[in-house]
Amino acid sequence: MENNIIADEVDKQNQIGEDISKYKGLRGWLILVAIFLFLSAIGLIYNFIRIILELDYSGIGELFVYDLITVGGLIVLVLYLFYLFFGKSRKFPKLFVLFLIVSVIENILNILLVLFYGAEASALGMYYTRVGVSLLLFIIFGLYIKKSKRVEATFIEENINRKGLIIGIILISAITVGIILAYSRIKNVDGYNSIMSAMLSDKKLKCTYSISENGETSNATVLVNGMKFNHTEYLSDGNIREVFDGNTLYSWSEEAKKGIFINQECLKNTGIRMEDYAIPEAYSFEDDRIHCELVDSVDFSVPKDIEFRDTCENFLKTLN
Repeated sequence: MENNIIADEVDKQNQIGEDISKYKGLRGWLILVAIFLFLSAIGLIYNFIRIILELDYSGIGELFVYDLITVGGLIVLVLYLFYLFFGKSRKFPKLFVLFLIVSVIENILNILLVLFYGAEASALGMYYTRVGVSLLLFIIFGLYIKKSKRVEATFIEENINRKGLIIGIILISAITVGIILAYSRIKNVDGYNSIMSAMLSDKKLKCTYSISENGETSNATVLVNGMKFNHTEYLSDGNIREVFDGNTLYSWSEEAKKGIFINQECLKNTGIRMEDYAIPEAYSFEDDRIHCELVDSVDFSVPKDIEFRDTCENFLKTLN
């Protein structure tokens, strides 16, 4: 009797094993997992390139180190996950879930850093979105990894060969080369010989050029998005800033912490368009030395520590 019970139990286990084994293989939803890892690698490597070559960390070197370590660490983790995934290692499910958790935590930390360093509001909204997306991916893929028979049947290898590592390295290498080539072609935008031509492109651009006046030359940076602009002229005695957000033109000196503003409401009965008043005439001058590149976002907010004075009344007096 006892032997019959044991035999029946063995048969059941064998049947379960046969039922699960039919799910074995990198197919089904696991293809989505592979695509997710692939896209994650693209995003991480792209961000790593931007950290090193593009982003300005002046005065916040500790943030540069943090970004370098976190993004670099996540790239290494994705590379290792490729190795485990294609090698069908039993370690993959737990480490993949760990990667999802780390992604959520990293995006939450980014929000705290944005708040701490007082970055632009648009960046804060972007990171809120990233937290929501990473949390949603954690829930979806986390439940799949935990409940899936295919995951249970596929990732069973204790000692895996080097196939997974080789495939992972090839994929990451191909991704890296592709992103570097795309980056070099996309970020450097040719064809703009004036700031106005960059504005008319209706793209988010960062343009740099030189200004010569009274025998002196200074450098300037203009961030544009359509007819809106954020202008900084770098002078030896302090930077001069101008921001036009589509409704109000702000001008101030970073050194003096004082500035002026005028808005659309002031001009509504004058027949003067705010854009025509705000955009400097020099923006229409052609200059082959203007260099523009695409940016992710443009900030049109003004510092809270600047004392602004409304110049509407003085301007209207000049029209009379």
